[in-house]
Amino acid sequence: GMNLASLSKHFASCLRQQTKYRQETALHLTMAVSGSTIHLSGRSIDGVKSFDDLRKIGQNTNNKLLVWHVFISQLSTLFWMRDYPAAFTLAQKHPSTKHQRNLSIMRCFYE
Repeated sequence: GMNLASLSKHFASCLRQQTKYRQETALHLTMAVSGSTIHLSGRSIDGVKSFDDLRKIGQNTNNKLLVWHVFISQLSTLFWMRDYPAAFTLAQKHPSTKHQRNLSIMRCFYE
């Protein structure tokens, strides 16, 4: 497998390219997906928005995919950091519905 530090470097390179070519939607999705890796590696990458900022962007632009990725990345980070009370609280804020089967499966895994 690949270690988190080198994976963070790959994400940083991807983020620079998306910023250079002004690919806003892809940039925000990459930030959301890479959020767990960045947090767990203990590194920081300049310009990467917080989970809260990305969630607000997703809600303001009605980008449900971005909101979903932010939720899963944040939940994964809390889970792997063993902050189970915070993971439970986050999961409670986002109840599943009949139409969100993928999210329900992921929630069951983390709950």
